Order: sequence, then C-alpha cells, then structure tokens
Amino acid sequence: MLPVNLPELIEARNILRLPVALPDAGAFDADNIVFVSDHRFFNLYFGYLRGAALGAFSIIVEFSPFSDDIDAVAVAAGVQIWYQDIAFAVGGVAAGVETTSLIQQERMSYTAEGATQENFMLQVIVNKGMERIRISVAETGVVGTPGDCQIISYLG
Repeated sequence: MLPVNLPELIEARNILRLPVALPDAGAFDADNIVFVSDHRFFNLYFGYLRGAALGAFSIIVEFSPFSDDIDAVAVAAGVQIWYQDIAFAVGGVAAGVETTSLIQQERMSYTAEGATQENFMLQVIVNKGMERIRISVAETGVVGTPGDCQIISYLG
C-alpha cells in the first residue's frame, strides 16, 4: 500500500496507524489516542486498499474530557469512559403533539469503490473541554480478507 502523501508544510502530523492490514474477523484494532486540548480541529487522513471486492471498514471516533488515563468518574472502578458522537433523526412533527426524535451512537463506514488505494479526510472540530480523541478501525466488508488502512492525523 502506498502511503498517503501530505504537503511538506504540515509539521504537526502524526502517523496513528501504519499502512498494514486491519485485524481479521472484523475485530477493531488497538486504540489510537491523541491529546487535543488547546487545538481547534483535528484532521484524520485515511488511506484504504481493500483486501477483496466489497472491502469496507468502520471507524469509531470517541472523545474524553479528561487528560489522564483514568476517567475521574470511574477511578474507583479502574476503567476509562469515552463518549461517542451521535446520529440524530428528527421525528415526525404534528401540531399539538410532542415530537420524539431518535439519537444513537454513531459509527462511520467506508466502502471501497475499486481495487486501487483510496484516500479521504475526516475533520473533527475540537470543542472546549475535549482533552483526548480515540480512533478505532475494523474491516467490516470482507472480514476474512481485511484491507490495508493507514491513518495520519494533523492537529491545528
């Protein structure tokens, strides 16, 4: 797999995931954690080379308002707590009746269009109070033949 090439002017970049095969059986890879406090945005540059026709992968982006490894709320339990973004669907609106809208944690999925490497960018706006962002990826298309995925980040 060819690396994603970024302009040489970018100095605050970090390779989060080398361009190697995703874990098989649809498992998510090791967490990639980036400290983002004092930044306004976080760009993720993805390169994906499918392992077989219909190759696809899923991305989970999670956020933490805590800068240490253990979430302050869960110190006693010794676990971390991460927060996911949500997808939002507005319910039907009718006069004189409350509307119920749906929310659900969001996972993004990318399906390859062809057999060559494909590159795309995802920008995350860093809101006040965000300390860390965690990115996890998994092959979700043909899980027995995982594709190669590379992730490069840039904080700005």
